Amino acid sequence: MKTLKEIGLEIPGHSKCENLELEDYLPVYDQLWSSIRNEPVKMLEIGIGKKGSLRIWKEYFQNGDIYGADIDADKLFQEDRITTLITDQNNATSLQELAQLGPFDIIIDDGGHQMFQQVNCLITMFDAVKPGGYYVVEDICTSYWGSFRGSFPPQGLNTLTFLSELIHEVNKIFIGYTNWGSPPNSRQVPEFPVKNIESISFHQGVVILRKKA
Repeated sequence: MKTLKEIGLEIPGHSKCENLELEDYLPVYDQLWSSIRNEPVKMLEIGIGKKGSLRIWKEYFQNGDIYGADIDADKLFQEDRITTLITDQNNATSLQELAQLGPFDIIIDDGGHQMFQQVNCLITMFDAVKPGGYYVVEDICTSYWGSFRGSFPPQGLNTLTFLSELIHEVNKIFIGYTNWGSPPNSRQVPEFPVKNIESISFHQGVVILRKKA
């Protein structure tokens, strides 16, 4: 059985392992999802690009249904087990309509990569992830680049800063205690914009959130 990386190297029209110095996401994904690759996975990737990425997932998840969303109608196509549709990451209503197609086992945001797009998409779409499922933010390199409204040091809305702050949601049970042995709820626990996160893993260029089962 081919690894995800081997599949990716054979299928053209994607950027998930084309520049190995900057982007080599497929081994990370393979480690996460090799145990479920034969299951009827329902997957959504936001950002169709040159169509190759969706075909990678179709090959990898042989029993899966693959959805793709993009703002550009010229990128839409339909194949067996691949469905694509128009979605505008700049529009909250459009994202909410996309979320109604869930729940999904996996959502990957490979869309516009602007700070507000990545953050708003995560806030809106995480509810469309199945319990125990995954939400992936690709190309978080843009958090450093001004053309995507990123910066370093971070200023204003920054995707990496936002994701880093969500570690407090993962550990929020401890916020209600001031010390070991103290009574619970002695300190107010804030409401986080993304909830029910089991874990967050940071890799070069990509961040993966897993939802509580």
